[in-house]
Amino acid sequence: MQQPVIIRYFTQQVNVVKAPVANKAEDMLTCGSAEGYAAFNLKGQDSIILGEQPADMFTIAYYSSYHDALHSQNPHNTKYTNVSNPETVFAKITRNGGDCFDITSFEIKVAPSPVLEMEAVYSFCEGSYVVVEAPQGFESYTWSFNGIETAGGYQKSISSPGEYTLTVTQATANIICSATKTFIVTESKKPVIAGVETAEWTYGSNSITIVMATTGNYEYSIGGSEFQDSPLFENLKPGKYDISVKDKGGCGIANDEVLLLNYPKYFTPNGDGVNDKWQIENAFFAEKLAVTVYDRYGRVMAAFTGNSAG
Repeated sequence: MQQPVIIRYFTQQVNVVKAPVANKAEDMLTCGSAEGYAAFNLKGQDSIILGEQPADMFTIAYYSSYHDALHSQNPHNTKYTNVSNPETVFAKITRNGGDCFDITSFEIKVAPSPVLEMEAVYSFCEGSYVVVEAPQGFESYTWSFNGIETAGGYQKSISSPGEYTLTVTQATANIICSATKTFIVTESKKPVIAGVETAEWTYGSNSITIVMATTGNYEYSIGGSEFQDSPLFENLKPGKYDISVKDKGGCGIANDEVLLLNYPKYFTPNGDGVNDKWQIENAFFAEKLAVTVYDRYGRVMAAFTGNSAG
């Protein structure tokens, strides 16, 4: 006898959701360092990848490889600095609360910004000028002084002291990168020595400080051989010194003489020809120098000048 066929019915509610679509984003190009690195705001690609899809229903993350994107591992920070140039970034859009996703990719590229290798300070001699030269090969050069901008070339003749700014631009693909350099221009005057300040009357601890009547980028010397940046010379013995002040930009040199004096601690007027007379050392270089000797009661015992024997 044929067995009856038993049919059972089961029902299951299945919700079918629309899978997200990762729309293709434009490559990103920005100005960066000369080595080709820059910080990219990857979150700026979110709206393009979403398209018309509601932002509150999906999450977008960025990765360095398709494998990482597929497994949702090692996501980038949205503020991301590239490690190669160009570099491919993979974007994964995932439906919130589900497993549906889609992956797309785009490139990030860095256009190196111009590099301005220039001096920080330039100088010119009074009544002259200096030619400031920037690296060649940029598309534009804009020189600025006192708020006034002037377009020009890679060279500029400058005859006014002050702070200047140069901005250059270079176009790469559809982006223009720029760099700015601020530098100082000084005017040097021929050095004029106003005088000297001395500390003397010792055997070997005397000093000379050269005081200038003009300002400039100067260097100083006693003897005219070795020059130094400081106008102070220390640990000097008594004697006559030739001092020189030279402008570092070649705007001239000034010379003068300085006399450092000292006196003997004793003399022996016994007629043996040794230390029979007392006189200030090197006084003969200062003919107008006058020495007056008094006794304990204020009476003048002797008087003589620098060019006398003493």
